Amino acid sequence: MSIYACRDTLAAGLVTRFSGLHPSDTPAVHRAAMPRGVDVKSLESTPAIVTPLRSPSLDEIHNLAITRAWASGAWDITLSLTSPLDDSAIMMVVAGKDYDLAPGLRDALISAGQKGRLALWLWRPIHRGSPTRGLAHAAKDRTLQPDGSRAGEPPEGLKRPIWSWRGSRQWTIRLGQWSETHRPATAAQRRYLAVLLSQRRDATPIPALLSFARASEWIDTLKGDSA
Repeated sequence: MSIYACRDTLAAGLVTRFSGLHPSDTPAVHRAAMPRGVDVKSLESTPAIVTPLRSPSLDEIHNLAITRAWASGAWDITLSLTSPLDDSAIMMVVAGKDYDLAPGLRDALISAGQKGRLALWLWRPIHRGSPTRGLAHAAKDRTLQPDGSRAGEPPEGLKRPIWSWRGSRQWTIRLGQWSETHRPATAAQRRYLAVLLSQRRDATPIPALLSFARASEWIDTLKGDSA
């Protein structure tokens, strides 16, 4: 899901797509060209629905994006402030979207993109999102409810953007929290392990996906052996 907004006019739209792909009536490959017994099923993307937003400031739009991303169970949300976009980049912003509910917004977004006055919030919902993503995050994120959503309000103290359009800028704000079994090892743990292994002249590599709990156990083992 995403929100696009124009800095100057504050014209904004919420972009949602829950239905994803559906069968197409126009196969990409002619069936006659396929071997006997092989069928072809073509899929096409359902246009995303753009709902207009009305807000007095970019700060309010930012708060709305954070609230929606939090409720949807997204692991993080990315805010991008763009420099002037070329035609192909602008078309990626406006293509594949149904603006019937937001007349005039498409032209406003194109104008803002050309002037470098476009803000984009992007997040990937767990609730009503990809089932594969939901399974991956169910054990990883301890803030999620069984259906992939989150209860309550977003936590206080999340990073606030600086509304400056001097070139492109981007912030990624993490919303999820690691479960104890999936929390990754910290940089300090990795450095300490490297020192302990070096002292023992042990060439064992430190795994890229080392967990916090496993790193703690490993450190305790190495310290115990050297005591």
